[in-house]
Amino acid sequence: MKPLNSIEVDMIAGSLRRLIGARFQNVFTDETGVAFEVYEGGSTRWLWLFMNPTLPLILFGDPPKAKSKTTPFALFFRANVLGKRLRLLENTGRILKFHLGELEDNVTLEVRLFPHGQNLICIAGKKKISWEKMKELKPEKGFQTENIRTWDEIHKEYEQTLNKPKQSTVESEIEKRKRALLKTKENLGPNLWKNVGEWLKENQSVEVPVEYQKYVNRKLSLSKNIENCFAKSKQFDRKHAGTLARIEQLEGEIKKLMSGDFQPKNQNKVKIIESFRGIRVELDGNMVGYIGKSAKDNIDLLRQSKAWYYWVHLRDYPGAHGFIVRNKNQNVPVDCIKKVAQKIAERSKVTAGESFDVIVAECCYVKPIKRDKLGRVTFSNETIHTFKN
Repeated sequence: MKPLNSIEVDMIAGSLRRLIGARFQNVFTDETGVAFEVYEGGSTRWLWLFMNPTLPLILFGDPPKAKSKTTPFALFFRANVLGKRLRLLENTGRILKFHLGELEDNVTLEVRLFPHGQNLICIAGKKKISWEKMKELKPEKGFQTENIRTWDEIHKEYEQTLNKPKQSTVESEIEKRKRALLKTKENLGPNLWKNVGEWLKENQSVEVPVEYQKYVNRKLSLSKNIENCFAKSKQFDRKHAGTLARIEQLEGEIKKLMSGDFQPKNQNKVKIIESFRGIRVELDGNMVGYIGKSAKDNIDLLRQSKAWYYWVHLRDYPGAHGFIVRNKNQNVPVDCIKKVAQKIAERSKVTAGESFDVIVAECCYVKPIKRDKLGRVTFSNETIHTFKN
């Protein structure tokens, strides 16, 4: 779907002017943008502003289904604008200005519908807030005037974009590699450094042809320029060989993807902790558990852990520390915690059939005690689980 152009925004502004006198009585915000509940003619409508960087839009739509997120913009709007009526609507290019309340209130909503310059700015008296960081306005590029869409057509295009089936993983991987291949091939070219070096060696002069001048430093001697050119030529050859190898690799991967023989790497696989000597526990969901064999292992593991990894330890039992390596915000099932906890319990000599409590906390809340040779730690924001050995 193409972004709105100035003529389409002007057409939309004409349609929106029927809202003059309408009251802005509610606001909704989420990660996609802002929606205003507008009361006019005995009924309410929702005016949506989608702050997509490449496709900012303004449309009438259905009421929000989710709860509004608490954002600085929503708080500002509720405190300074809510309940005011639309007094005037003006547009300049792809900028709409909604003037609300009385003239002396100086309340304005400025909607910028530029791709990569999208924004919503709310002004109330001397106070101001914007949805995005303010950017300098750029002139609109040319567009085909015969392809102007009506607001209904824009609505339909947007709905079709939402309902468009997602590209399969294999297709997206092929497209990704084709783009990378095209970009890599752009880096291929002749070794001009070698050509310039040979020209300097043969002609014994730095008075080179025009096309070679940017490769020669006139502040350096002839011999230094020759030496520099051949050194750069060797660098170019190494880079050129790497580029050819990358092209061959991409072409091979594309061929295998198209034949169904190539499986892209799992993007959700967690990063393994390097250089660890402890016990490894395989878990579901591409997660991995580690258990230290000594106080040094426990502290080494903690220091290598990301802030969102889980630290696992038996309450009231000294001994091994466990760690669950996961992706950020990845849910860890209780069964995974139990599997690591039972491995720790085996090393802590918990009696078979005995229940035990397990402390679990994110590693950002676990701190080693300085100069403690036993590997003890302090922790907070923990949760407690009870399992049976």
